[in-house]
Amino acid sequence: MKKYIMGLLLFIGLICFTVNVKAEENTDREVIEYVEEYIVTDTYYDKNGTVLYNEDRKVSKAEAEFVAYQREKLDLQNIASINSNIGWDVIHETNSKMIGLTYYKFRGENYYTYVEVRVHWYTVPNVKQYDVIGVRWDGNATLVDATGVQNASGDAKQSYSFRGDNMVIKSNGVGITMNLFDNKKDFQLKMDVQLVPSSVSRVYASYQHCTTNNINLSQSKSYNFSNNGLGNVIDFTSSSIRNKYDGMAGVSTSNLSVLNR
Repeated sequence: MKKYIMGLLLFIGLICFTVNVKAEENTDREVIEYVEEYIVTDTYYDKNGTVLYNEDRKVSKAEAEFVAYQREKLDLQNIASINSNIGWDVIHETNSKMIGLTYYKFRGENYYTYVEVRVHWYTVPNVKQYDVIGVRWDGNATLVDATGVQNASGDAKQSYSFRGDNMVIKSNGVGITMNLFDNKKDFQLKMDVQLVPSSVSRVYASYQHCTTNNINLSQSKSYNFSNNGLGNVIDFTSSSIRNKYDGMAGVSTSNLSVLNR
């Protein structure tokens, strides 16, 4: 089965604007201060390569450089035939959805590593409830930040903040519950994690789709992080909750990509 990239990062722009600041009192001299902002446009496609929607967002310099790195790996002249494992360390897909994982750091920066997980639905899920996306790591690391976002048709968007109500944080992993939008399609989910690793040997990612409407937020957050969990990540505390999820296989990598700034 041919695989397609879930979201192509097609454009990265740098916008500079000026702020006028008086150099000193009683003078007409002014100092022009240039402030850099990085704007990324995410363009999302369906399985057939048709554009679904565009989304502009402000990003840090570090993320902008990562987007530029990913863009270099894409053949933008052949969008409809791009294989979805280009630009990702590892992917896994079924007939209905795909999960991709990238683990990276920046050259010369030994302090932080970054994990990016993306999920793309090829079909419209019959049940739209409390799905869970999570990251686990082998070894020791300090979690610095974790955020998530859910996008869907009609410019629907829901962001998930660090330590928010939908997040579960343990010493070896972090996860986010995302309640899928009702009456929407073309779901695109993303999770970004920042770590200070001391001895991380492998990172894992899992996306678990709830297959029943008989679920609540508290139940969806009742899990630990374990190799015995669904997708080798999400280990629900009871079989009754575990059985509410589809058990999609996860992805993992021990490859730490080193990117130039």
